[in-house]
Amino acid sequence: MINRNPNKIKRAKSDRRRFLSGTVWNLIGTFAFAFSAWLTTFIIAKYYGAGEYQSAGIFAVAASFGNIFRIVSSYGLRAYQVSEAGDDSADRTYIVTRIITVLSGALLCFAASLAFGYDATQILAINIYMIFNSVCAFADVLFGILQRHGRIDLTGVSLTLRSVATTLAFTVCLLLTGNLLLSLGAISAAALLIMLLYDIPLTKRCHAVVIRKADFQKPEPYRLIRLGFPMLLYTIFLTLITFAPRLLLEKIAGASEVGVFAYVFAPTVVISTFASGVLLPFLSKMAKYWSLPDLKKLRISFFTPFALILLAGACGVAFSLLCGRWMLTLLYDAMVGEHTRLLVISVVASTLLSLVACCNNVLIVARRMKMLIALNAAGFLLTIAGCLLLIPPYGMYGAGYAMVIGIAIQLLISGCFVAMLFIRKKKEAAVRGL
Repeated sequence: MINRNPNKIKRAKSDRRRFLSGTVWNLIGTFAFAFSAWLTTFIIAKYYGAGEYQSAGIFAVAASFGNIFRIVSSYGLRAYQVSEAGDDSADRTYIVTRIITVLSGALLCFAASLAFGYDATQILAINIYMIFNSVCAFADVLFGILQRHGRIDLTGVSLTLRSVATTLAFTVCLLLTGNLLLSLGAISAAALLIMLLYDIPLTKRCHAVVIRKADFQKPEPYRLIRLGFPMLLYTIFLTLITFAPRLLLEKIAGASEVGVFAYVFAPTVVISTFASGVLLPFLSKMAKYWSLPDLKKLRISFFTPFALILLAGACGVAFSLLCGRWMLTLLYDAMVGEHTRLLVISVVASTLLSLVACCNNVLIVARRMKMLIALNAAGFLLTIAGCLLLIPPYGMYGAGYAMVIGIAIQLLISGCFVAMLFIRKKKEAAVRGL
């Protein structure tokens, strides 16, 4: 006769419901945030009209350039923060570290925008939008604290509020002033307001943290910066795989070409957003099962999001083939609608990169940082080499082909390493009698 503890069963069911609720809310918030980013591109296209891609190009470069330095600001520590099996670093340490990295990211972004030789309008667009990215990066550490305390659902609510506020601010400002730079400033102001009125008070209510000047003189934040440096490198490489082709396309083919490229790639945010919303909650689970270890649940926590991402990608390809021209024409204009093939390429690239991120989570949990950096650096270099070879003869299509080829090779190699780690973990568990 099996003796089952009713309290234990009830607690397990409650944990499952909380995890499901948190995952759903995180998906809603992540989708809302990504949709607001796409909607900004859509509003620019409709406001400036067909055939005028200069403003879209300016925004695309500002978003791509700024997002790269947002990685410096966040330092890639969210995954490290929520995948810790114990409580090695206090929440205060993460906040102090994030203040340091946010300020560093903003300064580096300004210096790099000057070094790249952009004109004054583009430099202003990049750095105004970087204010928004800095706010998002700081809010991210607050989200990590909430997730570690079992309230990832609140991060979804915050992302939804931020998305609504920034979209409304941008739209109203653009309609009233017609000035793209002022409208980007409105986005930054709205995001800052949400953080001050919602994110910070909610985090204090969940876990009060007081930051003092002396905290910046303690060794803990700088130790965390040193430990997190591999995560920074990994996240930079992963982000550059997506955004570097746009920057190279702008330099080689011009702002108008990258504007169309950005329009076509924008709908694929559905794939990457879905992947992000699913992977983050499962990362905490994977870290828990890796440390126990519970091999069955570990495999489930890996293959469940992997299969869901693969299914989403297949649906995206089918939709693009059947309805791609209609969708692009409806969203933009007939000229953009001619690039259905590029839409299919972009869906494949987004799906492959999301699967790579799923494999990366295993490496993060296993703390295989050197392997993590090497694999993503290889993917980045393959993509860059492909862009330099394929953009001159094929333009925006060459950038898409380069992404698919480089990411596919990276996924194949990453999958082999993940399989090796699972086999090694199984052998360790067998030795320990688990």
